[in-house]
Amino acid sequence: MSPCAGADWWLVLSRLHAVPKLQVVLTKCDMVTREDLARRFLLMKQQLDEVLPRESRLPVMMVSASKGQGVAEL
Repeated sequence: MSPCAGADWWLVLSRLHAVPKLQVVLTKCDMVTREDLARRFLLMKQQLDEVLPRESRLPVMMVSASKGQGVAEL
């Protein structure tokens, strides 16, 4: 199953005008290198743009609970 295949529900909701507010949260960001985190962030943004083109400003938050980074912004 492609990462975008599960987004069909979003299309149904958007047609019904019942779209919930969304934000994407990348967790455990302390467990990868900065380079890998940057790559994953860009990949996530690209996939979101493909699946949800009207939601291009959807926030993507990065958090690390063990270090407390990004948690307050949630």
